[in-house]
Amino acid sequence: MRKSYICGLDIGTYKICITCGRLNPHGKIDVLASQTHPAQGLMAGRVVNSKRLSACIREACERLQKMSGLKVHRVYANIDTLDLRTKTCEQKLSIGRDSKIKKIQVEQAINSIISSNLSLDRRLIHTGIKDFCRANEVNLKIAMVSALIPTINRFTKCIRDAGLILEDLVPSCLAQAEVFFKENILIDFGAGLTKLSLFEDRLVRDMVILPLGAQNITEDIAAELKVSFECAEQLKIRYGRVLCKQGPSTEKIIVRSRVVQLRRLYEVISLRVDSFLQDVKKALSGLNYEEVPRSLDRGELSCDLSSVARRAKEEALAKEDKRPAGIIVTGGGAMLEGFLERVEATLERPVKMGFLSLAGDSRIQAQNALYATSIGLILFGLARTGKLRGFYSRRKFSSFINIIGNLYREYF
Repeated sequence: MRKSYICGLDIGTYKICITCGRLNPHGKIDVLASQTHPAQGLMAGRVVNSKRLSACIREACERLQKMSGLKVHRVYANIDTLDLRTKTCEQKLSIGRDSKIKKIQVEQAINSIISSNLSLDRRLIHTGIKDFCRANEVNLKIAMVSALIPTINRFTKCIRDAGLILEDLVPSCLAQAEVFFKENILIDFGAGLTKLSLFEDRLVRDMVILPLGAQNITEDIAAELKVSFECAEQLKIRYGRVLCKQGPSTEKIIVRSRVVQLRRLYEVISLRVDSFLQDVKKALSGLNYEEVPRSLDRGELSCDLSSVARRAKEEALAKEDKRPAGIIVTGGGAMLEGFLERVEATLERPVKMGFLSLAGDSRIQAQNALYATSIGLILFGLARTGKLRGFYSRRKFSSFINIIGNLYREYF
């Protein structure tokens, strides 16, 4: 417990989740403590009451400290707002006669790209860089995520007023990408916002944020069944279901001295989910979302092919590999029964629910929608401090020692 740990602060529309964790020897996150608290002062990613939001963050930290005894001083927090923008640029650097590129050349190229593509009213909150070496040049690919300066200042002020030191602000999609990095498209169905992110070479290529979420489903239930918002939220959590092809149950329940048919509840939820997913499909089409044709088998590149045909087939294979391979779905709005099947039928692509395989606690893995962002923030902090890179280098060295030991025992 006394070893260093990292705190991830997930600020959502309806909940605040703060998680403290560290990396164990097996490469997974040991969750030392976690605490959730209802959020106030935030609406659709916009701070409407900074004092209330700061008080909620402070209370969540105090509860975690009383429960675990851990001190929370520095945090990695997420930022979700409608004015987040992404942009990907490329820059080619020629290699000199000595086959070396100086560090100052790379820094100058990156600074020129950022300064020429960032307006004065925006601030950079994330930069991802990939380099590809070719014959006589190096191709730099830079992905930038920015937000409006007043929005960043509001989030920063709320966290500092809560008595915390902010290490970094990270978009939720990038934090979750630290956990769900196997697929190219990540969709986070939150309470007030839905985030769609397209990744290429593990860099965020594009992002769309929709002002829609599970809150809209609750509002429709409250309006159609004529119940309060809190009662509609409980109905959605306890009985919520998206209609499938089979006929729904004719069961009835009593809510506040009123008889409610579950069939009607299912219909209200299904209608809103269908409308919701149509908007998601339109947004995905704006991200150059294309159907993936049948992949070429790498075994088809036989030795009988000529060099020209082999090169053409390899290029075709490389192009197909860059297309989106699948969709990862996460967020509290995706926990409705039958929601995943409806997403797969609407988007006509394979869809998987995000799974926190990097979390050491099985309870955390089961509640991935609750902890996905906070665990991703911990991983982001580990990668930034270099602890994650150090672990993998040690693991490679230890595996090398094991291989040498096995060979020695086998032959001597």
